Amino acid sequence: MTSTAPGRPPTRDQVQRLQRAAGLLAQGKKAEALAEARTLAIELPAVGKVQHLLALTLKAEGQLEAARRAFEVALTLDPQDPQLAANHANLLVALGQTDAAITRYRAALALDPGNAEAWINLSVSLLRTADIAGALEAARRATVASPKWPAGWHALGAAQRAAGDVEGAAASLGTAVSLDPDNPPLRLALGVAERIRGRPAASLGHYEVAERLGMRSPELLDARASALLDVGDTAGAIALARTLCARHPDYAAGHIMLAEMLWEHGDAPETAFEGLVRASAARPADRTLQLGAAQLFLAARKPQAAIIVIDELRRREDSASLAALAAEAHRQAGDIVGALERLADAPEVWRRDVVWRRAQVRVLLAARRPEHAAKAAEETLAWIGYDQELLALIGTAWRMSGDLRERWLCDHERLVQTVDLDVASWIDGLRAHLLALHHARHAPLRQSLRNGSQTSGNLLGGDAPVIVQLREALEQAIRQALSRLPEDPSHPFLCRNTRGSRFVGSWSAKLLASGRHANHFHQQGWLSSAFYVQLPPSMGGDPKDNAGCLQFGQPDEDLGLTGLAPQHMVRPKVGRLALFPSYFWHGTVPFEDDTPRLTVAFDAQPA
Repeated sequence: MTSTAPGRPPTRDQVQRLQRAAGLLAQGKKAEALAEARTLAIELPAVGKVQHLLALTLKAEGQLEAARRAFEVALTLDPQDPQLAANHANLLVALGQTDAAITRYRAALALDPGNAEAWINLSVSLLRTADIAGALEAARRATVASPKWPAGWHALGAAQRAAGDVEGAAASLGTAVSLDPDNPPLRLALGVAERIRGRPAASLGHYEVAERLGMRSPELLDARASALLDVGDTAGAIALARTLCARHPDYAAGHIMLAEMLWEHGDAPETAFEGLVRASAARPADRTLQLGAAQLFLAARKPQAAIIVIDELRRREDSASLAALAAEAHRQAGDIVGALERLADAPEVWRRDVVWRRAQVRVLLAARRPEHAAKAAEETLAWIGYDQELLALIGTAWRMSGDLRERWLCDHERLVQTVDLDVASWIDGLRAHLLALHHARHAPLRQSLRNGSQTSGNLLGGDAPVIVQLREALEQAIRQALSRLPEDPSHPFLCRNTRGSRFVGSWSAKLLASGRHANHFHQQGWLSSAFYVQLPPSMGGDPKDNAGCLQFGQPDEDLGLTGLAPQHMVRPKVGRLALFPSYFWHGTVPFEDDTPRLTVAFDAQPA
């Protein structure tokens, strides 16, 4: 076949063949399209559209490196083609080169700001790099460019959910579903948002539609099981989780979820991990499953079991997060020297990993090296920002070393506030409603609660009248409390006070006799709380008896820092709301009484 001269335009026949090849690709006839594109590329090596089509057909056939070379040739021929730039970015995503893809998407959008698909893909890529603000802006631009395209609203909902704006996410995903009601992935995404929002019954409705439309993914079964647990159908949730594990044995999240459900809701917590252990043994190469098992072993205070799993994972492929987990396991086992050794001689890149740095600070505190711990925490806070765990740990380090900054950071007298709400007309209804939500037989694995139960889902997102009344009363009390706080632009809590807030998580806790909350902080919050709904008769009668009180300042007992006593107490009272910075160490003093202690708690972020 005779090749066309590089500078000569395509003939009419060649244009028709180019169009035919593009049509074949659109029809899914990839091999035929590639054969035609290869021939045209030989005949027209200097025509960018031909090289572009060749790149697309190569990508469709899975020949990604060859496609990359073809894209590079096409870009030298047509550097101002916005669709070429966008498609090149799509290939870079497939190659795992997310940062390069983001740069290419931005180049494409500079040439064509109205390309909604490129805005969507940019938003998804930015989310992968944790640039949530950028992802939000890109998704919003997609909805402006093409307001009737559901994919743009889907992207916006995903970005809003990542930003903690669950209400906004549900609204955006609701718009997407209204535009394409028969789209199963959209139904699944909206159902997840509704559940996180605190409306599990609504989420189940969307899951049923997705299943009716033919969706059979393990993610759908996972979401349905979680929603069933939230509506109180414990038996149904566990049965569905078992079905999920049987149908999709390679779906690691299912085995982890089932183990947690059985621990909290089963007859015998000591047998909850049996299925997870069998699944882990059957799939030793499943990194996600092995890691999840190790984390659950630690949550259940089985450090030796965790160490065996972690060591095997590290032998196969080490990482900063695995080294951190190994250090935590040795620390929990009481082997402080071993914990320090797991963090020694770490590569520089690991030292820029926040999970590794948190573990380092905890281990240094457990080793009673507060000056070193404070230095490591201070360095990390300088680049990570307002990390609640590091703030809690640096406060402890400063206290141990006698640094006066601890009084400024953890000024309990100034920053712990109480508000007594007028609850006489609705507290009995709230108490009955909450008690009916406590279905669990045992305390959850990954929480501070000991000897009691905790509700699942987002309590304050519910639409029961008594919950709506509670939410409105809490919002008013929070506004009043925030308005009373002093200003301090250098303080990591006070500098973020906008006088407004939004809930990012809420639940009810029921403590039984000898029950307590172990000392902890709240990583997801800025402002945290305790609202007292029911108290045992013996609690609060003797001002010298601290049983059941909310205590502040004493660090997690796992750190082994005996001698650091609580620094502040809040005495419980029905209708009392306690508000405090989320990084404050707080817990409860155990009590002995047959009547449960019932509270509502939430985390909030500045609005």
